[in-house]
Amino acid sequence: MTALQERERQAEAENIERVRRGHEPEYVRLIPLQVSGETHWFSLQARPFPLANSETGVVLYKQPVDLAMDGYLGTREVLESMTDAFILIDGDLNFRYLNGAAEKLIQLNRTEVIGKNVWEVFPEAKDSVFHTNYRKLKMGQVDVQFDFYAQAFAKWFDVRAYRVANKGLAIYFRDASERKATEQLLEEKAYYDYLTGLPNRWKIEQTIQQLLQNGSRFSLFYINLNKLKFINDLHSHRTGDEVLKKVAERLKGIARSDNAISRFEGDEFLLVHEHGTGQGYRTFEAEVLQAFAEPFVLENAQCIQMGASIGIASYPDHARDVEELITCAGTAMAEAKKETTTSCSVFSPDMRFKLARRVKIEQDLAGDLGEAGIYHVLQPQIHGVTGELRGVEVLARWQHPEFGAISPTEFIQIAEETGTIARLTYYLIEDVFDSMKKRETAYKGRLRTAINITPTLLSSKPFFDEFFRLIEEYGILPELLEIEVTESMDFTYSSLAFGHLMECQAKGISIAIDDFGTGFSRLTTLIDFPVDKIKLDRFFVQKIGMDRKAEVVLESLIRFVKTLDCEILAEGVEHERERAFLNRMGCTIHQGYYYAKPMGICDFEKMYLGEKPTGSFG
Repeated sequence: MTALQERERQAEAENIERVRRGHEPEYVRLIPLQVSGETHWFSLQARPFPLANSETGVVLYKQPVDLAMDGYLGTREVLESMTDAFILIDGDLNFRYLNGAAEKLIQLNRTEVIGKNVWEVFPEAKDSVFHTNYRKLKMGQVDVQFDFYAQAFAKWFDVRAYRVANKGLAIYFRDASERKATEQLLEEKAYYDYLTGLPNRWKIEQTIQQLLQNGSRFSLFYINLNKLKFINDLHSHRTGDEVLKKVAERLKGIARSDNAISRFEGDEFLLVHEHGTGQGYRTFEAEVLQAFAEPFVLENAQCIQMGASIGIASYPDHARDVEELITCAGTAMAEAKKETTTSCSVFSPDMRFKLARRVKIEQDLAGDLGEAGIYHVLQPQIHGVTGELRGVEVLARWQHPEFGAISPTEFIQIAEETGTIARLTYYLIEDVFDSMKKRETAYKGRLRTAINITPTLLSSKPFFDEFFRLIEEYGILPELLEIEVTESMDFTYSSLAFGHLMECQAKGISIAIDDFGTGFSRLTTLIDFPVDKIKLDRFFVQKIGMDRKAEVVLESLIRFVKTLDCEILAEGVEHERERAFLNRMGCTIHQGYYYAKPMGICDFEKMYLGEKPTGSFG
């Protein structure tokens, strides 16, 4: 049973029920019955009938009717009593009869159309689905049923047409506008994204499947927005939603059709690009990259620079079905994500191995971190004149049982993208606090310890609640802790991050800005920002003795920091000339390979604490 036939059956049952309940005096419709290749017509009349138990039943009357051109008048009473609109057309497509329901629905008097041709009265129907189904009847099909939108009436009609004697047609129809509106609403909910209005993943998969069936050559662009979660945390989820809508608008502007774009998942979009003759995806790739070149201007006039990682896979070069094509494009997107700016990556077979590696890393980050091989090392911070140990920085490391050493840049970024950065940071903090207490007991001294906190966590109240709880649980003096904040983070926009750092400072925890000198463009904001220490970026330190302009900039930075009454530390000190220059400039606390590489806990304690069983370390 087709969907249209099922709707017809339901409509008939509803109409009969209306008669039983007394809402209608009767229900009449025509029923065609095929016998030996010929169509015989019957009228079905439903009338109420009182039952013995004071309830109401329905009696169905069925009798034959004649719809031949010369005999339909005898059944006119039946036709006029029908709730469906009914039209009888002769073999030349001229109107022979309209019942009252048809006159009312199409807003035409029968005297105005009887004898006229259908295409004359409704010229727009000639190249429509109506004409297509008429041809089916003319070629011998007995009956057709279809939905037809009549532009002249701005209405949808549910149409059923049958062949009758003398090559005529019996057509009855009803207003389907309300049903179509409901179907459209349901389709929008099922196949369109509620926020952006774009097709969702189910709709785009249908589009891709259709292209595959047509044998069309095309490319799929898998777009992942960079750091949307960071924007949500830094500003608000409402701001993040507005960014998503702005991105959708811009991408829709370059999509070749409405169905060629989709909001696939939260911060991911898909674009389908069909290849022209002798063309590939390169021109369209440039358009996609350009879409992210300019900032997105929000309703409050705030500008958000949103980058994207874009993966490209093509049919038939890389995949042969929908799922495989999306997987390949997603794999290429993950490769593009290794870049810090908007970039594209085209799928290649070796990416499958990289994807398997990433999946394994994601799984292990969600599992037992100690068993997975994650640990921390320490890099000393040394007074450049006296050689005294003044503190340490904690650095995360991962010696994976299968992959060996994994770069912190790789696994920390994956942890941020997959939402496991908080549990990773909790694990490292507990490991660090445990080591601090053991060191305090063994050496009777206390050492300031710097811990890096990623930007995504700075706006998280649950993270800081747990951080403060762990400080109390392990009995750590807040004065021994230092939080390092990356300078490139646009923390000045986040009132939450600012508040959390102020709370840390109030408890006695020191706040340090890491990599200072290359990312922060609003130096005046530092006057109000809760900062206790500035760590000069290694970029300038490594230019000492090599680039006079860089030295001048470094001198200016050091003088500027001193005016803020902040501690100052130079990172990346590797040579004697760098140490000497920094000491002359008054920057005497250093960190770098000149003094020591990051080292394990045992090696650190043996090198720096072995001969100092008591006292303070700075």
